[in-house]
Amino acid sequence: MIVSATSTVTKSSLRNIQIIVLANSPSFQIGAIADGGAGNDRIETSTYLNSADSFDTLTGGNGEDRFELLFAGLEFDSDFPDQGVVTTITDFVPGEDVLVLPLEINTAGSGGDAPITFEIVQADDDSYTDVIFSALDPAATSTETAITSTATIRLLGTTNLTIADVIQANLESSSFDFLY
Repeated sequence: MIVSATSTVTKSSLRNIQIIVLANSPSFQIGAIADGGAGNDRIETSTYLNSADSFDTLTGGNGEDRFELLFAGLEFDSDFPDQGVVTTITDFVPGEDVLVLPLEINTAGSGGDAPITFEIVQADDDSYTDVIFSALDPAATSTETAITSTATIRLLGTTNLTIADVIQANLESSSFDFLY
């Protein structure tokens, strides 16, 4: 396993599943690189979105991998509604690996969580597939036009991704008392 990060990194092995937890704090906006290597991995990230070009690159390696992605700090700015690519997964295999997204995202400045939805968009040249998630500003009033913000998870080299490969769940960041 290779982990390169200036974020908080927690590693654990449990029941032949390697678990890697990467947590980016709002005060330290540097992306992380994680490579689970051979075997079944669970890679969990917690990424603060209100930063520029400092997002995570994840590789599960051979085996059945589970990528659990948490996000916080989503801003609803009508001038910049798209956050762009916020996470890249280099080796996602549909039918073998699973991408897990939260049901809600913590928003910046709007005072609450916003439900998210997602869509799958495959590149015309089959070089990647994007999972684009979006959230509607929960602070918008009935007299305002609500802003929808989006962010993208890019799966390099992935084709034929289906909704069965992407699930939404009530995610919370893991914490472990032991480090390896």
